[in-house]
Amino acid sequence: MAAPRVDLAPLVSPSSVLTEVPATRTRRASSIGWAACFGWYLALILAAWSDAAMTGQPAAMIAAVFVGASTLFLLRVGGWDAERVVLRSLLVGFIGLLAGLAAYLAAPGGSTSAAEFLCFGVMSMLLSILAALPAALISVAPYITR
Repeated sequence: MAAPRVDLAPLVSPSSVLTEVPATRTRRASSIGWAACFGWYLALILAAWSDAAMTGQPAAMIAAVFVGASTLFLLRVGGWDAERVVLRSLLVGFIGLLAGLAAYLAAPGGSTSAAEFLCFGVMSMLLSILAALPAALISVAPYITR
């Protein structure tokens, strides 16, 4: 007795299979949303600049440039999803924090350079958390507006 033959090939062509997949809705920010994000990032840059101007130490401005440039580079390579923005921004902040702590431990104790390295690490983590906030709000907006 022969076993029944099973054909594993699809009955429709792959092009028609792809067209029958329902499209997912993508959320796009309005002009007010883009203006709010731009204002938020501008406020972060101004806060880092004013911290550097008030203290006379460039750690906050260097941390802002580090977080911004590194996150933009990682997003250019990997994509601009809101979830990716949050994760990569936090990853960059964690790397900056580890680098600042490692440089702090390597510097002579009690010196101003040790304090500057520690300030860089803390400011890079703080700025990355604050930079991830608009993307985090965009990613949870569909769950809030239900």
